[in-house]
Amino acid sequence: MLIDSAGRAGVCHKEFVTGRRRAPSGGRRCYQVCCGQAHNPGGVSAVRSGSVFVGRYRELTLLREGLGQLAHGSPMITSVVGEAGIGKTALVSQAMDSAAGLGIRVARSSAVEGGGSPAYWLWKDVLRQLSIGDQIDFDDPGNFDQQESGGATAGPIYAETRPQRVFRFYEAVTDCLRAHALEAPLLIIFDDLHWADDESLRLLAHFVRGLGGIDSGIGLILAYRDRPGGGPDPFSDAILQTARAAGSESIRLGPFSKDESAEVVQLITRDSERIGTGESGELFERTGGNPLFVTEIARMAAAGNDDDRPPHELPATVQLAINDRLRVLSPSVIELLETASLAHGAVTPAVLLDVMKTWTMEEVHGALGEATESRFLIEASEGFSAPGVSRSTIAARPDASAGSAGHTGASEWNFRHAVVQEAMASHISTGRRARIHAAYADALESGRQSADSGNSEALLFHALRAGPLIENGRVVRYLLFAARAAMRSLAFERAAGHFLGVIELSEAEEVDGSLAEAMHGFALAGSGMGRDQQIAD
Repeated sequence: MLIDSAGRAGVCHKEFVTGRRRAPSGGRRCYQVCCGQAHNPGGVSAVRSGSVFVGRYRELTLLREGLGQLAHGSPMITSVVGEAGIGKTALVSQAMDSAAGLGIRVARSSAVEGGGSPAYWLWKDVLRQLSIGDQIDFDDPGNFDQQESGGATAGPIYAETRPQRVFRFYEAVTDCLRAHALEAPLLIIFDDLHWADDESLRLLAHFVRGLGGIDSGIGLILAYRDRPGGGPDPFSDAILQTARAAGSESIRLGPFSKDESAEVVQLITRDSERIGTGESGELFERTGGNPLFVTEIARMAAAGNDDDRPPHELPATVQLAINDRLRVLSPSVIELLETASLAHGAVTPAVLLDVMKTWTMEEVHGALGEATESRFLIEASEGFSAPGVSRSTIAARPDASAGSAGHTGASEWNFRHAVVQEAMASHISTGRRARIHAAYADALESGRQSADSGNSEALLFHALRAGPLIENGRVVRYLLFAARAAMRSLAFERAAGHFLGVIELSEAEEVDGSLAEAMHGFALAGSGMGRDQQIAD
């Protein structure tokens, strides 16, 4: 992750290095000095135009080791894989700096989203950067006239089939790049490969077959996101051929650690007191350590104006990154994610089936499977608290939504990142939000779940956010359920808050005989809080 001197992230360079320097004598010694930084976390922060590279020590070491071998003629094939915002481009940019220091020439091309790029775009771009684009005619490979590396034509081959002519075209591109690498080691970087055109991917699959195990002086770094796969396709075939190539390495980027996230926050907010140590840890939990999410949310917090922003507002860059990932999902999966985003903790298929009343269980499981495969959800036993809209001063109190959903005995799904959950919830209108919360309350109170079985906090969470769709009598009942459960677990402060909620609602209108229980319970909870304070003192 690159952080510039102003605390801005994502300043990742797409340009290529055009130096034609040969590796100097003693180049291996030079490489060892560069690589030594990566083995020493205290010295690995690489500076670029006032920017600092945070973390990724092991990954950067692996890349530098491969570049050292490439500088001496050995091939290098490395994939850098990870989700959006995880830092692939920033890591590759660091590799470019290291390559330039070793006399390796670099050509870097990025695939274009949306499928609008011409055929063979990545390869055209690379050859253009290397000033050898005129040696290959990309316009019609099927009618390819065999060309030598110097551009001379050997004459048309009319007797060959189109696949044979395409094969010769692939070989011509390969030979052209091999000839160029004789002058100096060559590193080709393909960024955002998941968006590449099919023709570029087919040529890549052919290119890597003959690259591994040969002292060609050519290196490849491929950066891409995981792409949910179906049957065979050019992308899957290219990735498979890359993995099979001799000497191929794969670097899978995970999220930042808690310490790395704290380091990013410290760099961004060093002149600000808006994010303390505890809030830095909370930001890590909220983002799951995703570098883009950590950086952009920290920047927004450091910028101030907190009073003018609603709770859990996301930076535009984070919202755009999430929306970009959502575009590949079907409408039914988006509907399920929006519904799940308002849940109190994890969701189960049974509860979702009750909430999404017109769905079948097969449809619920199908949508959960697609959301999991696309890495929006994860099947697990613990989850994040969902963001919610308060209906009253009762709902606004932290104790009104404490606790867990309490689902047991069935598979549960959580969002991988709480910020994704927040983004999905932000898409929902106020009226629809209230209806979903009311449906959750109905589902949790149904015969599937006992109100006293650990779901009392979840019932209250949804009732307080359903607005007038849940009458006060039910809210009072849920408050009492939650207060009793809190008393049993000796959570006296939370119990007192729930009992106080009953008292406040009872002052507005007559609500059964619950007022006496609430007043008695409030006194007991208060005495329990006093005992806890005495023990603490």
